[in-house]
Amino acid sequence: MDDAKTGEACVVAWELWNARNKLIWHQQVGDSATFERHVQYYLNAWGIANSIEEEQLVPRETAGWIVRDCAGRCMGGPAMKLGRVTSAAIAEAIGVREALSWLKQRYQGQRLLLENDNLLMIQALLLFWFHNSGS
Repeated sequence: MDDAKTGEACVVAWELWNARNKLIWHQQVGDSATFERHVQYYLNAWGIANSIEEEQLVPRETAGWIVRDCAGRCMGGPAMKLGRVTSAAIAEAIGVREALSWLKQRYQGQRLLLENDNLLMIQALLLFWFHNSGS
């Protein structure tokens, strides 16, 4: 199997996993058109990301994030200089803190859905929220 087919298979598997999770955790049933649109979106984004030359990339000591609305449209994507950090985990924690601060300033009072691929970071945030929510 060539690289393009392998990539497409991975994206389809990933989107199947997401659809499964939406069904199980949120009782949301998606349709095939939405599924296909998401697959094409990820494939296009992957293609764009892989066509960028290395000198165009953000410096390693920078953290950034992307904010999308409920339709997946980009609403913002600031980046910040981190300075010297001792580990990737520290860099990610600083990035999450700054992203949350940025969101609070712009979207205070609105309901937001935050996604992150770092389970340890999510668990730490949930633990912090639980202990500070007065529950």
